[in-house]
Amino acid sequence: MGNHNKFIFRTALRLQTKQVIYFLIFLSLVVRTFDLFSPIVGVQSWRQADTAAMARNFYEEDFNIFYPQIDWRGNTTGYVESEFPIYQFTIAALYKIFGVHESIGRLISIFFSIISIYLLYKVVLMLIDKKTALWAAFIYSVLPLNIFYSRVFMPEPMLIMSILSGIYFFIRWIGSQRLLHYALSLVFITIACLIKIPTLYIGLPIGFLAFQKYKWKVFIKPALLFYSFFVMLFLYLWYSHAHQIFLDTGLSFGIWGYGTDKWGNWDFIFTWEYINGVFFKNIAEKHLTWVGFIFCLIGLIKFFRYKEYRFFYSWIAAGLIYLVIVAKGNYFHDYYQLPIIIPITVFIGSAIAKYFDSSILSNYRKTLLYASLVVLFLLSGVRLIDYFGREDLSKNNKYILAENTLVLTKPGSIVIAVSSYDPMLLYNAHKKGWQSFPSELNEEYILEKKKLGAKYILGNNDDFTDSQFVYLRNDGLTFIYDDHKSFIIKID
Repeated sequence: MGNHNKFIFRTALRLQTKQVIYFLIFLSLVVRTFDLFSPIVGVQSWRQADTAAMARNFYEEDFNIFYPQIDWRGNTTGYVESEFPIYQFTIAALYKIFGVHESIGRLISIFFSIISIYLLYKVVLMLIDKKTALWAAFIYSVLPLNIFYSRVFMPEPMLIMSILSGIYFFIRWIGSQRLLHYALSLVFITIACLIKIPTLYIGLPIGFLAFQKYKWKVFIKPALLFYSFFVMLFLYLWYSHAHQIFLDTGLSFGIWGYGTDKWGNWDFIFTWEYINGVFFKNIAEKHLTWVGFIFCLIGLIKFFRYKEYRFFYSWIAAGLIYLVIVAKGNYFHDYYQLPIIIPITVFIGSAIAKYFDSSILSNYRKTLLYASLVVLFLLSGVRLIDYFGREDLSKNNKYILAENTLVLTKPGSIVIAVSSYDPMLLYNAHKKGWQSFPSELNEEYILEKKKLGAKYILGNNDDFTDSQFVYLRNDGLTFIYDDHKSFIIKID
């Protein structure tokens, strides 16, 4: 009877835990569907516009994953050197069924983010314990930028899902030695590295798992050697092909821009500007809302000697290497840190689940813990309100201009978009053409682009200085739209 009661208790506990994680996933899904049908505007609109344009161009033009195309192509085919566009191609395949709707891209991102929450729970459950897994998944699901960037038209949600899937199945393979687990881990990690080549840093925590199991035999074990070879082979094949596209067309996302806004910049990482911008403004303030940052520090200090946490420390160490290598990319773009927030949430969840265990807390500490969580939710809400507020269409002159361009210009016409190289205007106007700065817009430039097929010039008044705007007014150009905020010029 005693064993029977124990079985019933354990079964009830498992059911209760499943109910909690499923309820958490349901709430995460509801929150992430906010403003689902918003067009491509707001935070990181340039990144979303390029991604959405690539998906739409797969659908409308060459449905070939090996030849992605962009809108800022001038009068060329638009084939561009880029990261592997599996996310965009997946959405284009759905466009073939449902038609072009930005909400499809957002739904796909939400789908990947929900899977990521569950996979994070499963990974922590396998390596630590149930309570920590629930808290880690909970914290991960409510952090503000995790919410916002999980419903944008960008490949980051697929990237994170692929990382977590690769790690999850690698852990399963180490325990089971099943070929299926090995193959799934290999495929997902390869996809993650193809989406973002700096994701190679994930090799450090995966290597740590392998070393724990096989010790020094990791360097001679055929399965592990093939794993590394497979990933590097597909990276070489894709990125050498992508670079050949650049050599043929001259179009690139600058993925090899060493020493510019992505890679390198070794001197920059030793400056207070970099440390403050990346670690405090981006990670502590934007991602973790300061409260989460404090919990993270407590967790990192508290569990340093715990054997079951070594894998997550190795993941944090790999993330630090990534922050150093891709220095300016992480400084300028908060979404670059999304992958390394995953192990950080494990330490936040651990601090709450173990160090702040309710059974050993005084009433004072319980109150402090609950108050801290409330503040975390409030700060997350404030950050989300700010980010969602930037998607207000009534305040976005470029989107209004794009809407008018659709009405007042001929379909398929090539344009000059004077938008400081922001592709959002071209995408929402459903046009191909050139992007330029206002300072480039002179008679010689306009005549050159006219000969190449340009029919219109699109621009926002706020982007121009008075002298530049006077030139446009006095050069005999035909304004077919001008609302004192933006304009459309027909090139006769």
